Amino acid sequence: MYVDIKGLVKPKENAVIWRYMNFRKFLSLLEKSALFFPRADRLGDPYEGSYSEANVKIRPVTYKDWPKFDLKTWSKFNKMLPVFTAVNCWHLNEHDSAAMWELYLPANEGVAIRSTFARLRDSLYKEKDFNICIGEIEYIDYKNELMSREGFVNAFLYKRKSFEHEHELRAVIQHIPSKKTGKNKGELNFDRPLCKDGINVEVDLNTLIDKIFIPPTSEEWHRELVESIIKKRYGLMKEVYKSEIFNKENVVY
Repeated sequence: MYVDIKGLVKPKENAVIWRYMNFRKFLSLLEKSALFFPRADRLGDPYEGSYSEANVKIRPVTYKDWPKFDLKTWSKFNKMLPVFTAVNCWHLNEHDSAAMWELYLPANEGVAIRSTFARLRDSLYKEKDFNICIGEIEYIDYKNELMSREGFVNAFLYKRKSFEHEHELRAVIQHIPSKKTGKNKGELNFDRPLCKDGINVEVDLNTLIDKIFIPPTSEEWHRELVESIIKKRYGLMKEVYKSEIFNKENVVY
């Protein structure tokens, strides 16, 4: 279920968010009624879960009063966190994005789901096994800038400035299982990752989805196909629109 963690940067309730996906992933969402949260170390960014150099440099001062604090143990623990963390990413933007279409759907056969922060949050009520928090990604210079917040979840809500164009809102699951047997029963189990590749989190699709869009250069048959599938096969009464980014009718000279 959704949990509100103090200090996370959260947008307004009605802030518009988008998820761009190919047709296969869209069908998977419909079929499973679930959002896929890939494991953080599967995202392809080696910086996932890491801290800036500036943060590491001030740790001896920041934590000087902590008894028996071992900076090497802290670093080793942080390095393991990506395999115990899974994330689901959205584009935070009031308007449709040409860059996101080109980046994620070059074949013109995918879809974009439009939602809001509140819709995403409220759609997660079906999840019983994991706590899920949601926050905006902050983009920093990892060499020179300080992360304003340290913390095991917070580390996954920062990215390098190279990714600033994504303007990302991220839902995060973080869980380290406990050992269930033996003399160390109850201790954190670092031998068993959170999942193999990711977690499917059940959602209420009617709550999650506001509108569905097809790429700006796709043909009418694609819109009709998507609309037919969602309404006839899945009973999802949502409107399907073609992105108007390249609509010549909107051009005024």
